[in-house]
Amino acid sequence: MKKLFGLNFYDKDIDELKKNLEEHLLKQNNETECLCIFTPNVDHIISVYKRKEVFEAYKEAGLLIADGWPIEFVSKLKGERVYQITGVDLMDRLLEISNKHSLNIYCLGSEDETLDLMKENLTKKFKGIKNIGLHNGYFKEEEDRRILNEIKENKTDILFVGMGHPKQELWLHRYKKELSSSIAVAVGGAFKIYSNEVKRAPVLVRKLKLEWFWRFLNEPRRLFKRYFIRYLDFIKITLLEIKNKKII
Repeated sequence: MKKLFGLNFYDKDIDELKKNLEEHLLKQNNETECLCIFTPNVDHIISVYKRKEVFEAYKEAGLLIADGWPIEFVSKLKGERVYQITGVDLMDRLLEISNKHSLNIYCLGSEDETLDLMKENLTKKFKGIKNIGLHNGYFKEEEDRRILNEIKENKTDILFVGMGHPKQELWLHRYKKELSSSIAVAVGGAFKIYSNEVKRAPVLVRKLKLEWFWRFLNEPRRLFKRYFIRYLDFIKITLLEIKNKKII
């Protein structure tokens, strides 16, 4: 693990991560607490800096994976190398593991139409997955207990939560001791990629670390403030980090 922004980040590449998670899933027993995985990007780090409850959720997460090249870049400046691994790439690897070992998964978040399209696509591509449970992300707090029971009844091995930041992380933090799954991952908007409603950036664009710009070109109104105004806060946070001053 490497310390960045007051948090402990996973510091191995995606192949090593897949191996570690596969081992965790295969040795899992009922007495082990669910491993909650968050994939912080620049926007998340800003929230961590500004909101105490978000910082606490990230600080107590089981695993933090850097989803964003600026975080990887800052780690290099500090000589504390972490690897950028996107939420979609992480979900891909977990789906491959689920397919290989006939595991049960559960997808919580987004709209019913998106979930149905995603399930149809996943069923075709990953025929070895035993069962895919679904529930949309539009529910009231009083329904949480029912959803937790559904996840348990599904005998869920891996829970994917795509309700947007920071709602998904705060929900997982609140219920991590009650979750019956071996692993739970906050995946943001990944469901819409698997449903084919949103097209992911081409491989070359991803290799050039320009996936963020691809998303901006597709949703300029929604993402302008995030990428060109809020990121000024990240520059400030980064300067404090490099100077080793207290951030949180």
